[in-house]
Amino acid sequence: MFGPSRLAIAVFPLLLGACTQLPTTIARDNHATTPESAPMAMAQAPITPEHLSELRQAGIPIVLPRTPPAGFQVDGVQVEQKDYGSGYLVTYRQTSGSVCFDVEATNMGGFGGPLPEQIQSIDPPPIAQSSEDEYFLHWTETGEGDGPFPEPTLFSDWIEGRDGVYYRLSSRQHTQNCDLLKPETAIEILSSLAYLD
Repeated sequence: MFGPSRLAIAVFPLLLGACTQLPTTIARDNHATTPESAPMAMAQAPITPEHLSELRQAGIPIVLPRTPPAGFQVDGVQVEQKDYGSGYLVTYRQTSGSVCFDVEATNMGGFGGPLPEQIQSIDPPPIAQSSEDEYFLHWTETGEGDGPFPEPTLFSDWIEGRDGVYYRLSSRQHTQNCDLLKPETAIEILSSLAYLD
């Protein structure tokens, strides 16, 4: 939807089988967001009413971090609407640094593509439809030369949320003029994803 690299849900087990490095799991607290806690999540997520209005134009459930890392703020919002679906991209940028990350959402499908060299398993984020599904974080800190990831990049699997919408976190997938988010910070952000309304 917003970039060339998509994780193919159907072929992921095959790709994982080709990895030489075994994934590890990082545990986190399970803070599922209920409809009752959604207003609290919206109050904590630093987003302007204008950005929220833009996101609502996508017509899909809005998911953002409850508590973005200190020093990050929303730098931009993109909404995409097609005949066959819609999605959004929210970019967060460090106010006193150069690190950025994106939260993406889509109900259009079209997942697939290569994976970077590093992989780490993560617990299902709170927004995941099923706590039985396996999710992974993928990244390369240095780029891979002539491969599909010549520059540093990081992204999570697409996480199946409610109403057939998928979400993911990425860094340097869409915004190149910034530094890569650390994997451990990405995992913290993923664990704080919540529905805003």
